[in-house]
Formats: sequence, structure tokens, C-alpha cells
Amino acid sequence: MFRIPAFIFLLCIGATSCAHYNYTPALLNTPYLTGKNESTISGYMGEVGFSGIFDFQAAYNPVKDVTVFANFMRLKGRYQNGALSDDPAAELAFHRYLDAGAGYKLHLEDQRFMIGLYAGAGKGVVKNDYGSKHVSNLDFNKLYIQPSFLFKGEVLRAAIGCRASQLAFGRGSIDIAVPYKDYVSLKLLEQNSPLLMFETGINIGLYFEPITWSLNVVRITGSDIDEYQDYRFDTDNVSIGINLDLHYFYKKKSKKN
Repeated sequence: MFRIPAFIFLLCIGATSCAHYNYTPALLNTPYLTGKNESTISGYMGEVGFSGIFDFQAAYNPVKDVTVFANFMRLKGRYQNGALSDDPAAELAFHRYLDAGAGYKLHLEDQRFMIGLYAGAGKGVVKNDYGSKHVSNLDFNKLYIQPSFLFKGEVLRAAIGCRASQLAFGRGSIDIAVPYKDYVSLKLLEQNSPLLMFETGINIGLYFEPITWSLNVVRITGSDIDEYQDYRFDTDNVSIGINLDLHYFYKKKSKKN
């Protein structure tokens, strides 16, 4: 667990803060794969405050309805005086997160409807640079389970899921000149980690073989939403992107042969 000397509290009084976050939720991965050897990759882009956010997802079915997957999220942005900036000395927000997991789908009587249960583990890194080399660095580990409900039509794809996570912040460091509000949020994380957190996600897409054009939204939910804001967690990730069915090309090649 990271440690912050008590005397920093006095040094931080009076400082101001910009939109720095200690956590941003990655999008839920709700792959629509059903058949053996089906696979897909997805890319999503969005914006959080003054930062651009990118999510990459991959999934593969080694056997029917059993999926292994990986997710990567990267957030980065520089801003100065309340606006985007290319100045290397400007304030920086940088997050990086990677996880992997597996799951199984159960088809309902109408085969287009499925219930999925996934589980995974991940690791994240958060860096907030407040300018003038005043920096805070955090890392965290995440374990989660994710029940989901999916609909796979000929054109329409839709899914909703709830990710229940244990979020444990580990090693970290903080400069003595960071803003006071950020110091308080880091102290709260030190006291209360690990955290139990729920994130609800929705994915809606239109499928035109072999691509699905999608809107993907995730939000931290639950009665402790005000507490998450005290931790300086960003509660939302809204992104648009595409999913590419890789097995489409395998099938097309096999037909030619």
C-alpha cells in the first residue's frame, strides 16, 4: 500500500486541482461469439474530460459457447488553463489497464437470447502529472465476475452486463505539491482499499458482415457513488467503435479451398 507522510497534509492546503482521476472504468467485453473457433477484435474511442480514451478488446471461442478474452484500455490527455494542450510541461492524465478472463454462454429457448457469465483479473497504472514535475503514481489490481444478458439478431446486437469487482490499490507515490483534494482522495484509497465496486455496461450495435458498428457505455453504479467521487473516480466511459469478426475470413478462405 502506498504511504503519504502526514506533514504533506499541511503543505497541500491552498493548492488547486484540475480534472485528474484515480480510476476510469474500462468497457465491458460482451462478445457475441457462439461457434467453435470464432473470434473477434474490437476498438472503441471516446473522451473523458480533456483526455482521449481507447479500448481494445479481443475474444476467441476454443469450443462452442466458451470464450476467452482480453481487454486493454488507455487514457491520455494534456491540458492547460482549462483547454487541451500540446505543451510537454502541461498537466497530464495517463491511465493504462489490461485484463484477461473467460466465460460461458447459456442459450435460452429463443437461441438469439443468451445469458453469459464471465470472470477475469487485471492490472492498472495511473499517472497524474500536475505540471512542474509534481506527479502522483498509482497501481491497482482487479478481480471481477460479470453476468451478462445478450441478444444476437441478424442485424441488431445488444448486451447488458454488471461487473462486480474487487479493486485493490497497491504501490504508489505522490509529490508533496499535489493539490489538496487529490491528497485527500489518495488518503481515502489508502484507508479503504480494497474496494467492492459495481459497474453496469450496455452495448448496442448493428451488424453488417463482418463488422458491427457499436455504442458501448459503462458506468459505476450503486449506493456509494458519492464515495467514488470522493476517491476521484471517473464514473463513466462512453465510446463508439467497431467489432471485426475474424472467423468470417477463415470461413471465406475455407469455402474457396
